[in-house]
Amino acid sequence: MIFRQLLSFIGKGRRVLNTSTLQRFSTSCSVANSFDENILKILVCPLSKKPLRYDKEKNELICDEIGIAYPIINGIPNLVPQDARIIKSDAEKDNVETTKTKE
Repeated sequence: MIFRQLLSFIGKGRRVLNTSTLQRFSTSCSVANSFDENILKILVCPLSKKPLRYDKEKNELICDEIGIAYPIINGIPNLVPQDARIIKSDAEKDNVETTKTKE
């Protein structure tokens, strides 16, 4: 009942969207999965307040200062600290490799 009233309200004196309009809207406003690197000019790490680096290979924003990586999902950076992953710095990787070779 409420649904029918809503449909009749939308249809009275108002232009109703048809499928061709919806298709045009959906194609013109589609969100690309690529990340716009221009946003790096204003984005900083929410924890360290230092600039972020974009890693195209893994599609992540890296904070070298504290060693964490924020994921980019559907072109949108997820800067929630709980969702970030901890990455090893190059020095830590070298230490791990040297200890493995000594053993």
